[in-house]
Amino acid sequence: MFFSKQAFDSSQSRIDQLIENIVKEYNQSNDAIYDGIADFEAYSNSPYKVAWILKEPYDDFVDGKPIGGGWSIPKDCFMDENQKWRVLTWQRVIYVMYGLKNQLSYSEMDYIRNDPEMGKVLREVAWINLSKMPALTSSDSKAISYYYEKYWRPVVLKQIKLYSPKVVVFGNTLQCCREDFLTSTDEPIERYVFDGTCFINVYKKNGITLLDAYHPGFRNIPGVKNSVEHYVDSLIDAIKKNG
Repeated sequence: MFFSKQAFDSSQSRIDQLIENIVKEYNQSNDAIYDGIADFEAYSNSPYKVAWILKEPYDDFVDGKPIGGGWSIPKDCFMDENQKWRVLTWQRVIYVMYGLKNQLSYSEMDYIRNDPEMGKVLREVAWINLSKMPALTSSDSKAISYYYEKYWRPVVLKQIKLYSPKVVVFGNTLQCCREDFLTSTDEPIERYVFDGTCFINVYKKNGITLLDAYHPGFRNIPGVKNSVEHYVDSLIDAIKKNG
């Protein structure tokens, strides 16, 4: 774990520079979209220290192709005082982290649209994408695995080492980077199942809780009633019990 904000900022700057170097080395047509921690103090003071590992960000499109980049999700989005939190993925993560912080279940929380201040909990998480380039709004896992292995694996591993999370939530991404976190023989210590569907596999490895979960931006889980509520509440419970 980093010992001071100065040390953290220095290490984060080196990671950002590595991202820039990779973009230049491979002649990427767009700029990277940076991720990480929005508020050093808030993350440091969080009792759980949760990292969310997702697939890839998106920016804009021209002729159906992703373009843009050159900005930071934590700095430009999560620190925005007037953010409306319209991104579905962000909303689900907010519900999980806000409920965890305030000892609330999904049914006990207000809607984010009615209380945008809830979104400030995103400043307390480590936000990591396996690919750092603007992409489509839905991502194929095989493509993500390819980009991760070819370009971004060294960056992500440096981020994990720097942020030292107690809990890592994989949003349908563990399959893309499993060998860096688990062996082929590791089995879940617990499963969260509703209506015959497994929402979370819980692993413990090297002192870190690893949660293999649905991507927070899912639209619907067929055959499962109240799937969003189950998703949020099961993650709150899993983090609380194992963090």
